[in-house]
Amino acid sequence: MWTVLVAVVVMLACNVLGGGVVLAWVAASEGSGMLDPDAMSAVARDLGSRPYALVASFAITTTANVALALSCAGLSPVPWRRRLRLTHVGGGWLDVLIACVGVLAISTVFEAGATLVLLADTDPGVLGTLSKAAQAAPVGAYLLLLFFGSLGAGAGEELFFRGYMQTRFSRRFGPVAAVLVTSTAFGLIHFDKIQSVYALAVGLFVGWIAERSHSIVLPIVAHSVNNFRSFVLARYATATDEPEPATAAVVVLLLIATAVLVACIVVLHKRLHPPAPQAESSSPAAT
Repeated sequence: MWTVLVAVVVMLACNVLGGGVVLAWVAASEGSGMLDPDAMSAVARDLGSRPYALVASFAITTTANVALALSCAGLSPVPWRRRLRLTHVGGGWLDVLIACVGVLAISTVFEAGATLVLLADTDPGVLGTLSKAAQAAPVGAYLLLLFFGSLGAGAGEELFFRGYMQTRFSRRFGPVAAVLVTSTAFGLIHFDKIQSVYALAVGLFVGWIAERSHSIVLPIVAHSVNNFRSFVLARYATATDEPEPATAAVVVLLLIATAVLVACIVVLHKRLHPPAPQAESSSPAAT
């Protein structure tokens, strides 16, 4: 499994270096030194007002994740599409719809729960930065954010985490351990106390779907739809001058979303039947 660990390290290095390049580029374009740490820190703190920088960051990380997943899969004796679980959809259109509703229910549960337990002045972190960028971006930058932040991030992250990493762990340690380890890693790489918890929850759900369907097509669609929903709501449904919703209303919303999520899990569990895994090379060099 050393190849998986190396791939994770390379992925982290690409994301960190890519983010650093974007910060240095923005700092230089604004008249500061390209490698001025103070200027780069200032850019990082106010990245939400620089939507094109976020677009560049999404583009770099998406490209790195896709290239790394395809490269690792290409080194395997198993055909790359089978290694990444891309040989079939894993369900019908109804399953796609249920998976999307389920992941949107997770978002609603998370947001309602955060409203109930978090203080009003809690730093929104990365999610706040993305929301600010979606609100302030001109139309062109917003459309690019929708593409790279929704389909780009959804496809890139699912190819690497559920397609490559989880598949390797599942073959070695079984599906339960694979989902738990991969989802935890997926949450941690977001490097944000709020978004990491959210990513962990989404990762558990789409990771479970990947194991049930033996495919990452449903996770890619659900992940992309969820990100798309977040960017759309951030731009068009964010009200700063309206009173906070009543606690009772938030609790009702939380209960409804939880019930919807449970229903989606039950229905998908009945509908998705993982096929018997095809034989793979037992060579220790398999990647």
